[in-house]
Amino acid sequence: MSKTVFRITSVVLCVAFLAAGLLVVGAFRYYAKTTDTTETTTYRLNTAVNADTVPEVSGKTYYVDAAAAGGNDGLSPECALKTLEEVNKLSLGPGDQVLFKRNCRWNGQLKISASGTKDAPISFSVYGHGEYAPVLDGCGLFSATVSGEDVSHIRISNLEIANQTKTRVYYLRGISFTAVNKNVEDIQITDNYVHDV
Repeated sequence: MSKTVFRITSVVLCVAFLAAGLLVVGAFRYYAKTTDTTETTTYRLNTAVNADTVPEVSGKTYYVDAAAAGGNDGLSPECALKTLEEVNKLSLGPGDQVLFKRNCRWNGQLKISASGTKDAPISFSVYGHGEYAPVLDGCGLFSATVSGEDVSHIRISNLEIANQTKTRVYYLRGISFTAVNKNVEDIQITDNYVHDV
């Protein structure tokens, strides 16, 4: 049995879907290869990226560390959030960014429920030192590991995203954005490694 591995190298999506529109990563530009299911796949980040540099944004920066104590406000690496559930409860606004710590793994779903603006998008990316990208794995329990409905002006970069199950389930996705009640536009997905979907 084999699996398909997607390395999302650079996808910039400027979309304006009507109601009931659907955006699913995997239907756009990607590179694919087939590997054995027993192979461990971990995405090594570009070491040229300065791990100490956090991009300046107009809003708040939230940090997420799987080894954190939990129950923090997430506004500094020392007071990082611990779980995806904590991230999902944030009241994000334009210009905010959520940074996941390198060499960490989370099982569950990242549910994006807020929109940025053209000049102040909401971003999800990486921080800290370490060779490997943060891993978000839906474990086959969610239709998409990263999901957004009726949201626009979103940036997702430098993450490893999976939705692994022991048996093949064809409706599983890595990243999915849907337009249900309003148009969706300006979703940018860059340098992510999406596999086992």
